Amino acid sequence: MARYPIYHAKGNYSDIGLFLGRQVKYRLEENIDYYIKRLEEIEGLDHSRLEKEAIPWLRSLPPEYQVELENLAQGAGCSLMKVARWLYSDMCIAGGCTSFIHETPEGVWIGRNNDYLIPGIWGYITVIAVRGKIPIMLFGLEAGIFSGTGYNKEKLWVHYNWLPDTPNPEGLPPFVFHRQVLENCSSVGEVEALLKENPRDGGMSLFVLDGKKEEYAVFECSGKKHRKKEPEEGIIAAANHFHFPDIAPRNYEVSADSRGREEKTIELLLKEKDTAKPSSYINILGNSGVEARGQDSGTVYSCVVCPKNDLVYYSADPFPAASRGVWEKIAWEW
Repeated sequence: MARYPIYHAKGNYSDIGLFLGRQVKYRLEENIDYYIKRLEEIEGLDHSRLEKEAIPWLRSLPPEYQVELENLAQGAGCSLMKVARWLYSDMCIAGGCTSFIHETPEGVWIGRNNDYLIPGIWGYITVIAVRGKIPIMLFGLEAGIFSGTGYNKEKLWVHYNWLPDTPNPEGLPPFVFHRQVLENCSSVGEVEALLKENPRDGGMSLFVLDGKKEEYAVFECSGKKHRKKEPEEGIIAAANHFHFPDIAPRNYEVSADSRGREEKTIELLLKEKDTAKPSSYINILGNSGVEARGQDSGTVYSCVVCPKNDLVYYSADPFPAASRGVWEKIAWEW
């Protein structure tokens, strides 16, 4: 029996939301209440701001996602305000993450630690096939229609690391942009074209790997600009700091923790230069110099992936996910 359950939803955006809502039922409201409570305990929340801004923010999203969220709430018997507060609260918290891409003779591999809050709730996978769009697979929360990590039927793996940036109120949240990429893009070039067309509301390092052509890129992004990070010796690694001063925020200073995680990742990858073993990458992500191991925050889920061969390994529980979690080779259908 699979440790990490997979939800499959198909149809139009209304169908998707209604189906997922009915699948989780009362658990959606329970999950949201728990999420908000834990955020309050760990980080603190401005509840008056949530009440005032959450619904207007939701109404600024692309119409198709508004429809999906409305039907998610309806299907689960949950208020739309609660769903809006859930998603909007997530925007108020800074993230982490360490990621890499590694070229080997057997194929290009990608690894990712998602460092965030509230361990123990991230062990879910959602496959969404919207009529007329590319079917996608998202990793993270139960009934999650957005994520920072995903794969699509065109063998395109996409995820992002958070970067500190001056908010851009005219842009899309990176997790919404991420879904747009997966639903509409089948190549690295198409992803870059979408980056040029759509500003984001914050910074990110966007990792893209096309398993069809074995092409890849890491785009370092501010809200309005982006630059491509080049590989060295077949390796790209990134954590949570800018490398290009021209797109970094004013008076920007690199975090020592972020720099340390990135440098340790590169050091370990160079020792495995020609290796293409999932176990080697899992050990790298679980290294004490790479994995985040706080009490209430840290590496909540991890991935090791070779899109060329449709190999996806996932770990989300126990915490921290890379070193202590149960790794599972994911089997799915589109």
